[in-house]
Amino acid sequence: SGRARTISRYRNILYPTATDSDKSIAWVEYHPDGHFSIVEGNKSERKVITSFDTNTEIHSLAWDNLTQRLYFIATDDSGMWIGRINEDGTTTPITEGAYITLSDLRADNGVLYFGSIASGKDEVHCLDIATGKQYQISHSTYGAFSPAPTFDGRVVMTRYDRDGYQLAIQRIDS
Repeated sequence: SGRARTISRYRNILYPTATDSDKSIAWVEYHPDGHFSIVEGNKSERKVITSFDTNTEIHSLAWDNLTQRLYFIATDDSGMWIGRINEDGTTTPITEGAYITLSDLRADNGVLYFGSIASGKDEVHCLDIATGKQYQISHSTYGAFSPAPTFDGRVVMTRYDRDGYQLAIQRIDS
């Protein structure tokens, strides 16, 4: 019908993302006792894929169509890091924890896109999942963030400059 519907039985939902498995979605749930879980489901059922202890916060969730895996940004005592959810529900760190802010995780065709302040200001980065190599793909005056890969090999993002927030499009190349 084109109208949004609220699935009222699920609460404390963060970072919903579509997956390729039977029209389901995945999301992060925050629990009152302070722990986070990653859940997959639809309007009639839900399944907890993995849970984290109360020392780990989840800040983003993305599905990659090539690897058929969910990826997340987490914060714990080691700092912020990116991890993968394995088929058996265990998690594997993809990056080492660091005291650098990471944000806005997106995934497409084996590449993770995210914001990072590793250079001293917000810039868009990508990480090739197969090689583990990370690249800064924006170089802005005041910052760039909220990357979103497109179907034709580009990344759209928000760039901030003296005129305010601007839409930027960048081709990803070698």
